[in-house]
Amino acid sequence: MADQIIPLDSSPNQTMGITVSINGENRRFNLKVRYNDVANYWVLTIMDALTLEILIDSLPLLTANYPSANLLESFQYMNIGSLYLLNVGNVSDDPSDADLGTNFILLWSDNV
Repeated sequence: MADQIIPLDSSPNQTMGITVSINGENRRFNLKVRYNDVANYWVLTIMDALTLEILIDSLPLLTANYPSANLLESFQYMNIGSLYLLNVGNVSDDPSDADLGTNFILLWSDNV
């Protein structure tokens, strides 16, 4: 299992390219992270870096079950790994517009 921290911060609209090891294979993705001011939570869009095809759009970044839940659990058939939002700051249940990347980190891992 290769757990990898995805570097995020609380900038309102982030776009980045990442390479993660999933099930022993390197995969490249483009990520878009944005804060939904109306709903008060962050959302994530995952795209294939080569084709720019949107794989998952507007995935809420919420901690869910303690200590966190696999945000990609219902997408395991896509073989793009597992994704966890971890509350490392021991603060409120979900990240605010100011503490993503500090009190909450995003951890990418192998498929379960």
